[in-house]
Amino acid sequence: MKFSILIKTSPYQQQAALTAQHFISALLDKGHEVLRVFFYQEGVYNATALSLPPQDESNVIENWGRLADQHNIDLVICSTAGLRRGIMDDDTASRQSQGQGVMHPAFRSGSLLLLVDAMAESDRFMAFEG
Repeated sequence: MKFSILIKTSPYQQQAALTAQHFISALLDKGHEVLRVFFYQEGVYNATALSLPPQDESNVIENWGRLADQHNIDLVICSTAGLRRGIMDDDTASRQSQGQGVMHPAFRSGSLLLLVDAMAESDRFMAFEG
């Protein structure tokens, strides 16, 4: 079965992002496919490369990167929500005269059309929010 996931909360504000990671790992263990994880509103903070949690806490951002690398999962942040919150890649930051971007390399920016496409291609859609 194919799944698409929506994340609407920041990585450390609530438990939703970490719960989504556990849910995705369980799906993958059962042989399901995760087409895309889309980060919207406060969820775009999951893509910041500047987060440095204490060593005794889970590093939610690095966990996303490992999931994406190991299972070829497309991690997409809403480009508009990202710009509003200062989360952008190097190319976008340069075009906006903002210096360097702060987006973790496992993520990419895209429009809400990518969320709609993932939902249309998936058998199931799950949203994690506060």
